Formats: sequence, structure tokens, C-alpha cells
Amino acid sequence: MALELKQQLKLTQSLVMTPQLQLAIKLLQLSRLELVDMVREEIEINPVLDDTIEAGTNEGVRVEEEKPKPTEEIDWQACLEEQSDYGARRTNFADRPDDTDFIANLSGPAEGLGDHLLWQLSLSGLTEDEARLGEFIIGNIGDDGYLRLLDRGDLKDDEYEAAVLEEIVRLTGVSATTA
Repeated sequence: MALELKQQLKLTQSLVMTPQLQLAIKLLQLSRLELVDMVREEIEINPVLDDTIEAGTNEGVRVEEEKPKPTEEIDWQACLEEQSDYGARRTNFADRPDDTDFIANLSGPAEGLGDHLLWQLSLSGLTEDEARLGEFIIGNIGDDGYLRLLDRGDLKDDEYEAAVLEEIVRLTGVSATTA
């Protein structure tokens, strides 16, 4: 007879009728008049509760109106300028001249996909042969973003890729290992 240790996790959900929940259910079922009577009874029974009647309340039930607290005007700009880190790096784009506007630095419609790819290629730090090969491939990319060097015909994917690679090697004069 072998003893076996097991660990199990069991999740159950149950409703426990706490005294607070019972009171809440009872109070929700009362009408307004019954609720007022019950509050009066509780005030009489419980010495801690206070019975203060204010003018304008209904039937002796104290209704406190929350007065809006006066809010201080906070000078957020001064607060932010006090933060030395933020104040040093803060940039107000409205005060910047148009030539340094960050939106103007984004690619516009004048620059196409080929121009953008050539710019990325110039940043890559490739060898001369690799850069020439990249320029050739980018130059043969269509407006739709696909390399359009050969007509695909009925070739399968791997056959088409091999034919394109051979054509690139033939036209650029680079070795197949570089391509």
C-alpha cells in the first residue's frame, strides 16, 4: 500500500448572507415613509446617532447637502517649470520655425518607396558589391512593392526564386554567393 501525495485546487463560489447584506436587502425593500420611520427608531435606540433637523429637510430626516469645496487655481505651467528635468527638455512646438517642424521631416508624397529604400540602404554599411546589388534590386521593385524582374509563368516558388537569382547574377555581374 503506497501513500501518494496530491495537491488539488478547488474553486467554489458561495453566497454568505452577512448581517450587512441582510440589512441592505431589508432597506431596499422599504418605501420612503417606512425608511423615515426606521431611521427615527434607530436614532431613538442608538445613543451615538445624532438627531439634527435642518431647515428645509423633509419630515425630520437630516439631509446634508455637500457644499462644493473651494478649489484652488493651480498654475500648472509654473509647476512644470519648477521641475528642472522637465524644464530643460520641454519643447514648445508652436514656437518652432517651420523648417524644424517634426511633421515636415516625415516622408511625403514626393518620396516614393524606392527613394526610401535607397536611403535605408545607404545607412546599412554594406560592402560595395552588396550596395550595388541592393541598388539593382530596389531599382526593379514595382510601385506595388514586388520585385518584377521575370515573368513567373507556371514556375513554382522555389523555381521562380532560383530563376530570379540567376537573372540578378547575370545582370549585375556579382557572384551568386554575394547575391
